[in-house]
Parts: sequence; structure tokens; C-alpha cells
Amino acid sequence: MKEIPLNKGMIAIVDDEDYERVNQYTWFMHTAGYAIRHGKRRKGERSKVFMHHEINGYPEMGMQVDHINRNPLDNRKSNLRFCSVSQNQANTTMHVDNTSGKKGVTWHKRNKKWQAQIMCGGKHNYLGQYDNLELANTAYKEAAKRLFGDYALLNNG
Repeated sequence: MKEIPLNKGMIAIVDDEDYERVNQYTWFMHTAGYAIRHGKRRKGERSKVFMHHEINGYPEMGMQVDHINRNPLDNRKSNLRFCSVSQNQANTTMHVDNTSGKKGVTWHKRNKKWQAQIMCGGKHNYLGQYDNLELANTAYKEAAKRLFGDYALLNNG
């Protein structure tokens, strides 16, 4: 594993075999947390080249490159995989406004119960309401495993 320096004192990591090819460019920290470099100009504008695309290649139309450990600066091949948009979303953390501490679980005020739901293929899947947080969390985890397999990011506990 080798380190590639970025601006803002940040570093990206790559496999030894990719280091020479990748290190020939100047890399920057993108606002979304990815390592990027400037590419060839198109119509007077510079294009952005993401390090994970430089290493893993560009996915087919409708596909993305997923960072398995959710660290966008870890660009080792063992941490990169092609996936659908839905699979990539399955590997995201919970929303910043989440108050339950569990992805896919919210408090239903009127019914005073924990509610579980999951998104897949742009569709909301309602998983039910539960008397306690752990039952709702279990429902979410089982649905995530069934729908997303290895791409599922499961709640702890």
C-alpha cells in the first residue's frame, strides 16, 4: 500500500502496483471527499478524473464504483467494486438527521411505535411498526440482507 498526497494535508491510498501510474499526476481533495485530478479540456472546461476510476476503470452506463469500506480515499483494488446505484446506496450510512441511531428505523409519533423501511430500486418498502427499537432494527437488517446481499450496510446491534 502506498500513499498519494492531496491538498489540505489529506492522503489517498493505492496498491503498490498502481502507485507509479497514479502518482504521475497532481491530485486534489474533491468537496465530496474523493481524490480527483484535472483531465483534458472539453469545450474549454477541464474535466475531473476520479482516482477510483483511474484505478478501477469506468463502469458501464447505469453502474458506479463503490468503496466497500465507505472511505473514498481508500482506492486499493480490494476496496473497489462495480455496483448499481441501488447497491451503492445500500452501502451508505444513515442520514444525519436520524434520531433512532439505526438506519431505516424511525419513531412514528402518532402510533408511538418504531417503524422500519428500506429503499430499493427507487421504491420505498415499508417493513412495519414495532413495539421496540430492536425488533424494527431486526426487520431492517433482514430486508437489507435479502435485497442487497454483500452490499448491505447493516446496523450494529
